[in-house]
Amino acid sequence: MKKFLIRLLLIVAAIIVIALVSGLIWASFSFEAMNEAKEMAGEETDLGFVFGESDANKGVIFYQGAKVEPDAYNYLGDQLSAEGYFVVIPQMPLNLAVLSPSKANAVMEEYPDISEWYIGGHSLGGAMASSYVADHADAISGLFLLGSFSASDLSQEDVRVLDISGGLDGLATPDKNAEYDENLPPETTKVVIEKGNHANFGDYGPQKGDLVSPLTPAEQHDIVLNELTEWMAASGE
Repeated sequence: MKKFLIRLLLIVAAIIVIALVSGLIWASFSFEAMNEAKEMAGEETDLGFVFGESDANKGVIFYQGAKVEPDAYNYLGDQLSAEGYFVVIPQMPLNLAVLSPSKANAVMEEYPDISEWYIGGHSLGGAMASSYVADHADAISGLFLLGSFSASDLSQEDVRVLDISGGLDGLATPDKNAEYDENLPPETTKVVIEKGNHANFGDYGPQKGDLVSPLTPAEQHDIVLNELTEWMAASGE
């Protein structure tokens, strides 16, 4: 009996060690930005990466996808700042927005002169941005989702939502996203990039489980930017 208990304890200890090591390996892994994206880096601050002038009228807060380095979305920040928007891509703990979904509070406190804030994100980042909006709808002028879904019920909230999906998204598939459509306000603007996939919403290379897109990341980004800027520009109409 004693030998059995010792053996059992050793097995349990081994399982715990394996779990801890696996967790550490997973936590250290991230999708690194491609060189093209790194060349468009914004200003690195304690909050993350910022683009543009902080005295702009409109600001954009972007939550990264799960385990994706924030500078994989530099193209978005760079191009939006060229259009006159102030953009912040916060640095999340372990590159997981789920660990700090209220990071937008710190951003808005740091830049109080911005009169109009939009928030959104890619994949898990978009889901966490929707969670933030559910608790702070009065502080946000609009929510945008890229290959993502609303994790919270916003169906009764007076908030504008732009939902952009990829027809070749192998992760946030159309069927999976449709399961959460009831969480969106009735007037949600939905856009499908028929040839777009999941990874091309950022710039970090192929992602396991995703489908192959004939578009380059830059081509998909440009479609997103066109839809996003038109949608934000229409907010005051």
